[in-house]
Amino acid sequence: MPLSGKLAIVTGATSGIGAATARLFLSKGARVAAVGRNVSALDALSTEGCEVVEGDLAEAGTAERVVATAVEKLGGLTTLVNCAGVLKPGAFGATAPAPAAALADFDHNFAGNTRSVFELMVHATPHLKAAGADAGPAIVNVS
Repeated sequence: MPLSGKLAIVTGATSGIGAATARLFLSKGARVAAVGRNVSALDALSTEGCEVVEGDLAEAGTAERVVATAVEKLGGLTTLVNCAGVLKPGAFGATAPAPAAALADFDHNFAGNTRSVFELMVHATPHLKAAGADAGPAIVNVS
């Protein structure tokens, strides 16, 4: 399926499914804003043709900045692919030294895996609507 003309944000693009998705979209003709925390992996994606946006989506305010920066670099937005994910194992009690640590790890996991997806969709939606129905705007959430 050709993706020429698509302007995509791919989160979690510095490893795993996100990296594979960013590279696949590039190979199919899309312009891609790759989002992640690993600067050296982002540098590699940049040399492959991705626009890059560094950021930890578990941190407040990052989702809004990521969307704004990506839209500026791409000149618009037709596609959002949420692949970013985090796991601090203390949230499950296995390695946490105290209940407070487990709660902090849970909050971090929730912020990175759930809240950020919602925030990205909220901030991306006006740009997807602006692209118009003919652009085939889409949001893909990988979980």
